[in-house]
Amino acid sequence: MKTLTIAIIMTIVGFGAAYFIFASDGTTPVGESSAATQQYTCGMHPEIISDEPGYCPLCSMKLTPKRDGSISSSSGITIDPTTSQNMGVVTSMARYQNLVRNINSFGQVAYNESNIYKMNLKVEGWIEKLYADETGMKVSRNQPLFEIYSPKLIAAQEEYLNAKNRAELNSSGSASSILAAAKKRLSNWDISDEQIEALSKSSDINRTIIFRSPANGIIVKKNITEGELVKPGKELYRIADLSTVWVKAYLYEQDVPNVSLGQTAEISFPNIPGQNFSASINYISPFLNSKRQVEIRFELDWQ
Repeated sequence: MKTLTIAIIMTIVGFGAAYFIFASDGTTPVGESSAATQQYTCGMHPEIISDEPGYCPLCSMKLTPKRDGSISSSSGITIDPTTSQNMGVVTSMARYQNLVRNINSFGQVAYNESNIYKMNLKVEGWIEKLYADETGMKVSRNQPLFEIYSPKLIAAQEEYLNAKNRAELNSSGSASSILAAAKKRLSNWDISDEQIEALSKSSDINRTIIFRSPANGIIVKKNITEGELVKPGKELYRIADLSTVWVKAYLYEQDVPNVSLGQTAEISFPNIPGQNFSASINYISPFLNSKRQVEIRFELDWQ
């Protein structure tokens, strides 16, 4: 901002100095033409100006008298219309205002990486039933995703019930420790507290165990089929919570000095005409991509 202000002041001073120099020696300012001299120009090529009638050297059209349509200021400085157009001269009333630069950029919507949940198993088993069987399906937290049969889970349930019975008959510290360890094993295999509590109350061993969604969202990846044998560590589902999304935009390097973290931007979508969304910059990449652009990122509340 300081550099831009200085440049404007120096430009004004430069024009002022030129005016006093020209005014002091009586020389006709640049672009000023004598009112007594009739000039001629071409209607197709206004840059052709002659002091005598004749023909245009470019298109051979007859030159016509040039009208006095030059721009003149109160100081007596005139600018030929053609020169004014080529220079892009724009005039405006002097006023106080903030210097604002608008930067427009195309962007893309992406998943918020902090709201992506990968679901995998920690125990071997067979998929008995699928409740969520397609990519793009919307799921809710605790909604059943699939049912699994696992001999290890059956054995862990039996161990827990035996430890519970021993703890009820013998209130010693060792019995309580064994019960706590059996419960911990079930928890480590992602059996929920509600399922363990239901097992404790019913004392009935479940042949299959239901696994549920860890969050609200959309299934963006499904890698599971009914009847399949799954091994520990295999990613079965990837669920994206769309309550917030990322909007990524790309700026050329000359625009980067004009943005900073926390700045607010207006975001619009072609499929939502007439509605703008406001979001703040929360990330600016320190690197240029292959197109010499810098990625900036916004977090937008979506649902």
